[in-house]
Amino acid sequence: MSTAATELKAARGRPGARGQIIPPQSVEHGYDQTWYPICLSSELATGQILSVDFMNGRVIAIRDTNGQPHVLSAFCRHLGADLVGGELIDDTVRCPYHHWRYDMQGQCVATAIDKPPAAAKLFRFPVHEGMGLVWAFNGTEPLFDPPAWEVPESQMAVVAAQEYVENNDHFVPFSNSCDIQHLVVVHGMKLDINPESVTITPHTLEYLQSQDAPGMGHLDMMIHLHGSNTLLLWSKTMGRMMYMMSCGRPLPGNRTQLYQAAATPLRDAPGDAQMAAAMNNQSLAFGRQLMNEDRPTFSRISFRQDILTHSDRMLAKYFDWVRAFPRTSIACDYIAT
Repeated sequence: MSTAATELKAARGRPGARGQIIPPQSVEHGYDQTWYPICLSSELATGQILSVDFMNGRVIAIRDTNGQPHVLSAFCRHLGADLVGGELIDDTVRCPYHHWRYDMQGQCVATAIDKPPAAAKLFRFPVHEGMGLVWAFNGTEPLFDPPAWEVPESQMAVVAAQEYVENNDHFVPFSNSCDIQHLVVVHGMKLDINPESVTITPHTLEYLQSQDAPGMGHLDMMIHLHGSNTLLLWSKTMGRMMYMMSCGRPLPGNRTQLYQAAATPLRDAPGDAQMAAAMNNQSLAFGRQLMNEDRPTFSRISFRQDILTHSDRMLAKYFDWVRAFPRTSIACDYIAT
């Protein structure tokens, strides 16, 4: 085991005078190896170079002439010029400084004068498009599949939205998905204190929760954490399946850009498109209500896992899972500003 990995393992379990610290997402400790939302699909037009703050630095997102998205490190391997100021030419990114050109794999394929150096390569993130978002995996190869609902998106009405920037690492707001005390006393839900049928893998955490939620009524809600930064929810309401998703992208300074999406299967019936849109908007409004109820607390929190009680059993499982989640800093030097 490397020295960095040994130090991270020690830090993950080190108690302080006020409970245990979960190491921050950072170059030193690594960033979780999961799928991160880079931008809304609607933001990324063909032929556009989009600049996106990500982890400790910046990346560019591109949609090629075949409509496929790509996410690459933002800085030229010559002298570090920001490629967002460049041009897309025949599905290559041309640097504005000396006209070095990079293909969609990140490889430098041309310079203005010399032979392109074989070592001149941008960091290329694995990419997926779904749920109205472009996603990038933090690593060279994905460790698990990207988030998806159980119904193909082609059969659903889907809406996605960018929300606010949270001033904490993503594991803080997403701990609410397993924080029974919080859901009861702050959000007014009536639910099981210790839900059964909890399924935990290295990259996912899932359980079924029977609950009464303000504004939504009684729900048998499936709660599914897909990676440490993405929460999928699904349940049936008014005889119709509803799917919700919230997720976050790490920003410099241990902040998180939050997104939401909602979906419901389409039906071949008059007025159904309007009904589906109304239900999706209700789902987004429900998610924003929860976020707004939490923002005052999160804006001043000094987060640690301290003294837990009986009703925190689900939360304790979440913290153990987050601590064990794989991390890497492999892209950090490429994207650093």
